[in-house]
Amino acid sequence: MGTRQEIGIFVLVILLALPAVFYGNEDQPDQMQLAAGCPIPVEVIGEVDSPGVVCVSPQMRAEDLAELVGTSQECAFKQNFEPGQLLAIVNADLETCRFSKKLMPGKHRVLFNLRIPINQANVHDLEAIPGIGPALALRIVNARAAMGGFNSLDDLDEVKGIGPKKLAKLKEYLDL
Repeated sequence: MGTRQEIGIFVLVILLALPAVFYGNEDQPDQMQLAAGCPIPVEVIGEVDSPGVVCVSPQMRAEDLAELVGTSQECAFKQNFEPGQLLAIVNADLETCRFSKKLMPGKHRVLFNLRIPINQANVHDLEAIPGIGPALALRIVNARAAMGGFNSLDDLDEVKGIGPKKLAKLKEYLDL
């Protein structure tokens, strides 16, 4: 390839990238901005027009959430969201919408500065925590199974690879 061709390709790549640099993706809210001012983050997946993380207030009803995310189904019941409810799944089901309480994935919980419950977390949830890789996450899950669950976060000290310093850092991200 000659010098002119290389320069031409370089200029073409720059021209194609400029709109993304200046305009970004306006359809998706910036995750960090969303995390900063979100009283209760709820992740919505399923048969909706706008899946993803939305912010709700404790007073929001299930009907309001269904309207916010764009589902054509009518909600058959009213339900208030509590801070512990972090994942709502909207399913079309005979003219109703149904919300089930589940945990938001660990990578989203870390983004929103929400603690991950150690006795419910899976390997992928634990890997979202800085300082925990796949091997350590698996050792934590195996230790939890062997112990029948952790009674306190200090029980993590028994897991190989977790000492007092690492335990102190992990406590920022974990809860029982």
